[in-house]
Amino acid sequence: MDKAVSQTPPAEVRKILRQEVNFGCPVRECGSPFLTWHHFDPPWRGCYQHNPEGMVALCLQHHKEADAGAFTKSQLQALKRHPYLRDVKPRAKFNWQRQLILLEVGSNYYLSPDHILRIADNDIIQVSRNPSGLQALSLDLRTANGNPVLKMEANDWVLLGEVEDVECPPSANALTIRVPKEGIWLNLRFRSLTEAKLHARIIQRCTEFIWKPIHEAISEWPVAVCTIEGALIWPVSVKLTSARTASTQGSVISCCFKAGGGLSIHKDGGITF
Repeated sequence: MDKAVSQTPPAEVRKILRQEVNFGCPVRECGSPFLTWHHFDPPWRGCYQHNPEGMVALCLQHHKEADAGAFTKSQLQALKRHPYLRDVKPRAKFNWQRQLILLEVGSNYYLSPDHILRIADNDIIQVSRNPSGLQALSLDLRTANGNPVLKMEANDWVLLGEVEDVECPPSANALTIRVPKEGIWLNLRFRSLTEAKLHARIIQRCTEFIWKPIHEAISEWPVAVCTIEGALIWPVSVKLTSARTASTQGSVISCCFKAGGGLSIHKDGGITF
């Protein structure tokens, strides 16, 4: 095998390894969903291949411990067979809290909203402030019949329903959830952007027209940006993409900016911004 091959396994192998440990580090009392990929049978050095039978998903800390020899081969195999999250739901916290977070939801932008996305009078995505005045994100993701899939409150989240895949990088700044049988998917990512990088991003996604009010509203750089895209089906189906926000009834809104308020989608599919 060519030594130039990436140590990061291909997407299909990563998915197998995530599902095997129920989307969290399998070490007892850990369960962190921010996973890396450990080669142990055989070790990466000397084999340079991605065989999921000889690999295990671990959090970054336990991966480092495994590299140092903390776990035997039989112990790692046992972690694959009996992961900690077999009977425990994955949960974690994003440590991204700021005085000001720019929300990039679909193709629209929000600053300091009382809500970001309200659907049929239900707050689906919103921002709150802690006693220190720092903003954090809350999110309510459900199936069509209202059963919870993911609940996030002030950046603390827990997976509550059955999903096909949950993907979180070890940088702990992103979350992807896929429930294809329900038609649900969600991509969430935090990042810190300089003035120049945010300008370039907005011009690429939208137009120069909305850059001016966004720029005027931000006083400190770099700024924390939270991007949310997905397909939500409760209580009304809504798609959030980089091109637009659209309800299944045909209402569409894109490339808008609002400070101090959010987007409401009504039962009939109508949109109020």
